[in-house]
Parts: sequence; structure tokens; C-alpha cells
Amino acid sequence: MKNFSQIFWFQFRHMVTRRQFRLLFLFVVTVITLSFLDSYYRYYGMDIGVVPSPAMGWIGRTPNASGEQWALYVFAIFLEFFLLAVGALVFSDFYLTDQKEGTYPLLITRSSSNAYHLAGALVCFLGAFGMILLPLLLFYPITFVFFPSDAIIYPFLSTRSFLDLSRVKDHAVLFPNLFYSHPHLSNLVFIFYNSLLAGAWALVSYTLSYFLKFSRILVIVLPTVFLLFGGYVYELIMEKSIALIQYTNPTWFRGDRYLAVFWAYLLIPLLFSVLVITLRLRKRKADEL
Repeated sequence: MKNFSQIFWFQFRHMVTRRQFRLLFLFVVTVITLSFLDSYYRYYGMDIGVVPSPAMGWIGRTPNASGEQWALYVFAIFLEFFLLAVGALVFSDFYLTDQKEGTYPLLITRSSSNAYHLAGALVCFLGAFGMILLPLLLFYPITFVFFPSDAIIYPFLSTRSFLDLSRVKDHAVLFPNLFYSHPHLSNLVFIFYNSLLAGAWALVSYTLSYFLKFSRILVIVLPTVFLLFGGYVYELIMEKSIALIQYTNPTWFRGDRYLAVFWAYLLIPLLFSVLVITLRLRKRKADEL
């Protein structure tokens, strides 16, 4: 493909040098920092017997000493309302921005329309993926500073022994072998999963920009609104919840979770984006300029 590498690196540099990119990174770092402080504050001064281990004290599990499994703490609010929007804001608006600034015709004449859109889509995905992944990985060692490494009590079951976890319903725990035996690896699975979600749904926002050229805000927020509203309607009709928030963390004991739904949240937006991008490029007109 003509000049694909050049246009890719051009768009990548454009993404990371935007003021918007730096502000988003600062926002994610602030959320993670506040989440760690929130988690630490809940256990400050408590007896060592109820303080969780680093794996269990990780902000993605958002436990507390009162026994609640999942409450709307800082990181939980971020996962439910801001995860997808932050991913979309990284670079999914590049097509609309280039159209508005008049640089789109210049860019596709120096490479090609196909190269421009495919490279931009790849940068869009990688930017959203990295925006979530890198801060979470960089801050993960802080759990070993805040919580004792030799702790064995699960905080959301602080009055029970470790073995009592086997009584939990199977469907409430995704990847139970990891959850019970390798909690750090379980946390990493969900770190990567959330990062992939951000990337996949950022691509959906980018594909929407093909059709919703009149509203950049709608392109950014529509996936989040769609999932929140869709999850509410499904729960109202089926009396079962498939809310995204149930699948973005290892700890959820309030109802069943299913692997099919877990993968659907990731694979459906990816397949949808690939299909739309492919059809759009095939049907583009010669006078696209």
C-alpha cells in the first residue's frame, strides 16, 4: 500500500503531540492515583488481619473492609462512565479533525485514501489501548507499597477464611483458576481486557465519524450511552444484568457472569469496525476530495 508506513508514523506523531493526548494521560493518571488513595484510606489504621494483599487491594477490585464486593468508588466510576469515552478521545476524531482543518485532501494525495484510513484506524486503536494499559501497568507496583505482601485474607470476605471462597457460585467468577490461584495474573487479564475494550470501542467511534460528521461529541459519547442504555433495557426486560461494569473487573459476586458476554463486548465492536471500514473503503468514490 502506497506510503502506509509514512502516513502511519505521521499520524502517530500527530496523536502523541496533541495537547488533548497529554491531558487525557494526565486524567487517567489522576484517576488511578485517587483510586489508590481511596483504597488505601479505607484500610488505614485497621488491624493487619483485615488488610488485603497487594493482589486483592488493587484498585480494579475496589473492595472495602465492610464486606461490599463492588461500590461506586473512583475507579469503578471511571470504568463505567469514562473508559470508552477516554479511549475514543485519544484519536478517533482524526478524520473529522483533518476534514475540518482542510488537511485531509493533502494527506491522501501524498499517500492514498486507503493508507490514510487504515493507518489512522490502527493508530486510533493503539492510542486508546496504550492510554489505559500503560498507566495501569506503571502504577500496579504501588499495590506492593500500600498493602502487605504476606496478607492472605480476601477483603470482601474479611470474616471468612480463604477456603470459603470455594462456596461462591461458579458463574460469578470469570477465569476461576486465575482468580483463586493466581490473583495477580487475574488482575493483569482485566488490565489488558479493559485496554482492549478502549481500543475496540474507539474504532467504533472512528467508524461513526464516517456518518456523523455533524457532531464530534456524539461520535465520542455514543458508544458509552448505547451500552449504558442497552444494559438497562436488557435488565428491565430479561430481569438479568449484562452491564459492561460486570465484566471490567475480577471481583463481582452480585450475579452471574458469562464468558460469551465477556468476549462479545470485545469482539462485536472489532468485527463491526472491520466490516464498516472495509465496506467504506471499497465504496469510496473517485471524487472523494
